[in-house]
Amino acid sequence: MTHRLGFTPSTHVRRSQAIPHALYIAAAVPIVFLLSTYLLQAYQYGDQLYYRAFYSALSGIRIDQVLFEQRAKVSSGEPLFGLLMWVGSNLDIPKNIYVSFFNTVLVFSLVALLRKHEASFLVIFLSLSNFYLLVLLTGAERLKFAYIVLILAALTSGRIRTSFWAIAPLFHFQSLINLASLAMEKLPTYRKQLLYWYNRPLRSLFVIVLAVAAGSYFWLSLGSFVLSKAVGYYQTTTGFQIAELVGLLLLTLLITRKRLEILLLITPILLAAIVVGSARVNMIGFVAIYFLLLREQRIGHVLSISVLSYFSLKSIPFLQRVFTYGDGFYQY
Repeated sequence: MTHRLGFTPSTHVRRSQAIPHALYIAAAVPIVFLLSTYLLQAYQYGDQLYYRAFYSALSGIRIDQVLFEQRAKVSSGEPLFGLLMWVGSNLDIPKNIYVSFFNTVLVFSLVALLRKHEASFLVIFLSLSNFYLLVLLTGAERLKFAYIVLILAALTSGRIRTSFWAIAPLFHFQSLINLASLAMEKLPTYRKQLLYWYNRPLRSLFVIVLAVAAGSYFWLSLGSFVLSKAVGYYQTTTGFQIAELVGLLLLTLLITRKRLEILLLITPILLAAIVVGSARVNMIGFVAIYFLLLREQRIGHVLSISVLSYFSLKSIPFLQRVFTYGDGFYQY
């Protein structure tokens, strides 16, 4: 690629630019790790109360007992999350230390994605101080791992990206909403893909059989459990919560040039909000819109900055509740 001044940067220049970046990362990693540990030590109650009990219960048990303990302690059935916690617990790594390692991975993978899309320093700062990121670093433990995998998918391509997409729901089933949203957003471009699979009937048949087998296994083993949780969430849904998500959608339509894609993207999320309650799905909606605007390079729009600023300010009372009451969602 030719430089704007008309010459090609030398390998030496590129390497010299990479050295300070590596030094910054090396200096920042222990800081992020220590801040995460400090934050998790303060977050004693709420969901963390149950996740700590689960982590302790995994010590010394057989791997085939993990799912039973997971359902009993944290009312979930995602196998990769349970397996990952089982590994840390049986290595006798303190939970706050173990989870802080993954918190650090989440933060730096997000920064890598922002840098990939040439986000400004202001956008990076507002993203790292975002309310939803703090929720992922603390209470939303299973969803944190799913988003780490989804960010890694956004940083990669080809079969590696597809593999990351496939395993994300095994850390948190709600990431299926993100995948459905992504599939809907790509709907206008599916003509070429459909033609590709139509011309390869044996490969298409294999993929269909594999998908049906995986779906059947999922439903037979975990379907009743997921359905019971969805029914419980449906009872807590309010019209006001749905209005919040619709408001975010309308604001995004003023920012984006890809209005059709946004409408397709948000459709599965709105349907999910009606079923499981948008208090849980609002984060998924925000993240989906955030990454579309980032990819479109509209995340620096003045309205996008306003939304990001609002969520950064929202993190202040969240942190105050964490350090005062040990729970970011404590109700006075």
